[in-house]
Amino acid sequence: MKNFTTLLIICLVLFSCKKENEAPINSPRPPSPPPANPAPVTTVSIFINGTPMNITSLNYERHGTSTEGGISITASNSLQKVTAVAAPFYQYSPWSMMYTMEVSYFTRTDSLSGWGVTYPRPVPRNEEIRFDNFTPLTDKIVKGNFLGTFLEGSGPIKEEHRITVTGSFVLVF
Repeated sequence: MKNFTTLLIICLVLFSCKKENEAPINSPRPPSPPPANPAPVTTVSIFINGTPMNITSLNYERHGTSTEGGISITASNSLQKVTAVAAPFYQYSPWSMMYTMEVSYFTRTDSLSGWGVTYPRPVPRNEEIRFDNFTPLTDKIVKGNFLGTFLEGSGPIKEEHRITVTGSFVLVF
């Protein structure tokens, strides 16, 4: 009996000892960090009379300061080119922006020809570039859209053949 009591006491002491480095079997894992947001991407989409333009080359820039500057976008493929320019751009406050804007549309017969001049515009001109941002000259991501109408052909019937260019953009600077 004495051996049994001694063995019982030793077992109780061994099982009652707690190891400090041992975690409980069903302990919750620490929460995983949230997945990183994908980096913003520049996108420009353009439609000519409702048909998407295949863009193979895209250039855009912003110049100037928060009080004066400009933004330009040029998208093209081998036969078409569209430019949208807002400059000079005066931004006195987030609620007071003024800028001269111009949307142009060029075509050429083959990829070796020059672009020539933009299609003529109706009078009055209806070009429009709108920014969704309050401060497009300083924001890292600039969003907006543009519109322009052009005349095709020559002579008195050119009014009947209008070309409408619409576009939207997300520019990452």
